[in-house]
Amino acid sequence: MAESPKAILKKALETLLPHEVLYRRKMGFCVPVREWAGEVFVRYIDKHLKSFCSETGLFREEGLREQLRHTANGDGDYAFGLWNLYFLMAWMRKWILCEKD
Repeated sequence: MAESPKAILKKALETLLPHEVLYRRKMGFCVPVREWAGEVFVRYIDKHLKSFCSETGLFREEGLREQLRHTANGDGDYAFGLWNLYFLMAWMRKWILCEKD
């Protein structure tokens, strides 16, 4: 039976990396949502929020604008929710509403 590409890669790196690093348990990757939310997500959501809310009827614009204000000021803990909203908006605009940026 042939070895998997991952096994071959690990074998090739045995002389370069410590065994405990190379063969450790799988670890998750934490995305720095809080740091990113202050820039890309806030601008995108702010730009498209009015049309998104009116076209979908899924959210109240006023409540989300309040979260955006708090996030832009460094207050509150809305980053994860805005992260989800950003991807929902982008996905719906592309696949449901068929808009282009």
